[in-house]
Amino acid sequence: MTESVCDADCCGRQETVRDGFQEFSAAATGHASWQLTGVAEGKYLRRLRKRESLVDYIPVRALSWGPLSNVYLVWSKDEGRFCVLKAIRKDVIDGPDRFPLRQYALIRAERDAMAEANSEWLVKLHSAFQDSNRLYLTMDYLRGGDLGSLLDRCGKLTERATAFCAAEITLGIEALQNLGYMHRDLKPDNILITATGHVKLADFGFAKSPRPTHNKKYYDQLLDPSLFRTGAGLYGPPRPRPRMRGNRWKATSRLGTPGFIAPEVLSRRKYSDEADYYPLGVIIYRCIVGRMPIEHSNTSILNEMVVSCDPWQLPYPRRTSFHAWHIITMLLSESHRRLGHRNGTRDIKNHAFFRANDIDFDKLLDSVPPVPFNVQHDQNHVPQRPPSGAKTDVRANGSGARQTPEDLTPVMSTVVDSAGGAGEPASGVEELLPYFPLEGHRWETILGDGKTVDAEEDEEEEEEVAPERALPFVGFEYRRFEEV
Repeated sequence: MTESVCDADCCGRQETVRDGFQEFSAAATGHASWQLTGVAEGKYLRRLRKRESLVDYIPVRALSWGPLSNVYLVWSKDEGRFCVLKAIRKDVIDGPDRFPLRQYALIRAERDAMAEANSEWLVKLHSAFQDSNRLYLTMDYLRGGDLGSLLDRCGKLTERATAFCAAEITLGIEALQNLGYMHRDLKPDNILITATGHVKLADFGFAKSPRPTHNKKYYDQLLDPSLFRTGAGLYGPPRPRPRMRGNRWKATSRLGTPGFIAPEVLSRRKYSDEADYYPLGVIIYRCIVGRMPIEHSNTSILNEMVVSCDPWQLPYPRRTSFHAWHIITMLLSESHRRLGHRNGTRDIKNHAFFRANDIDFDKLLDSVPPVPFNVQHDQNHVPQRPPSGAKTDVRANGSGARQTPEDLTPVMSTVVDSAGGAGEPASGVEELLPYFPLEGHRWETILGDGKTVDAEEDEEEEEEVAPERALPFVGFEYRRFEEV
């Protein structure tokens, strides 16, 4: 009897000590968390007090170029990590011969979509700033390249790998729709791969939402000189209202990449969210079959073939499963019969194609990707170490770990110019082909502006810009607060 009482007393003491230790550990963890949050907030506030400019970034590689914008891999001095910088020319935005329509609405929508993105399936915006000549967007740099390059190397993927990629693309479309946007340019080149093999949607240059600032007419009214002369300003003509169908708003612009554009978009009919489901079907077909469902060298003929195509008559390999054939056919159908027309991405996630390949949408981020992914596949395109003199002991983006020089061996991710199609290289980088190494070059040489970019430029007065021409860029600046 005495022994049992002693045993019970000892057990009670052990539980008390264990509970006290757990409470102490929880308190210590909470205190450390508050300390980290305070450090992050202090760093963020210091960055807000400083005007951001090109001198805060070290150019490393030129990734792509076009008539509207150039994209570079850069090293952020403040954050101590690689990121992607997109430089957009202001003089081209206002509708020259190559761009008969003003690009203000598209650029603002691209900036807002990435700034609001808080999902693991979307590329996020780190900061946005401007000078007298250009707008700049800095965003996530993903080390795995893009799905288009992966398909070019592998030819095609297994159904299991295709289902995994399609599931994560579907979650990316859903996250974008929850923010109120349509992507309108889904294709393998705009699906980037992380270092762990997961995918994210990128390049929101054609994104669209019903907000007034994402409508071309808003900027036409804003920049019309007659409105300023009469004093009507923004309070004169009524703002354009979005076209609605039930709870869905509709668009009419004909934008996208040939072969991935939905038939209703090519027919210039009003379209909604289901226009993003059509290119998902094209991507699944491309991954499984190894070629596009509809191909032609002439863009006009290709568009006519897309409009008149019956997806039930497309050729499929004999080994394609019924579920894969069915989801492709349903995604390539007319808009009123397309999978997802009634309940959005819920219908797509409930399709048997994903269940047959053991896809659990709630555990995708924690699962091991079955994609034939190799982060070392393109090392000749990227830096093997940070630029000389750069800091490396900082947190990696979204990982919570700290980067070291050994970890910084990323692979170039292809970032496609939102203007669509490649143009002539920017002046000053012709001699840098084919791998565009920019380390050691100055920004004025890379951008070809003919002016010096140095630390003293922040204190110099910029070129005077007419007030009405600067109105579209008011509030463009942005900096993301990285949560601990």
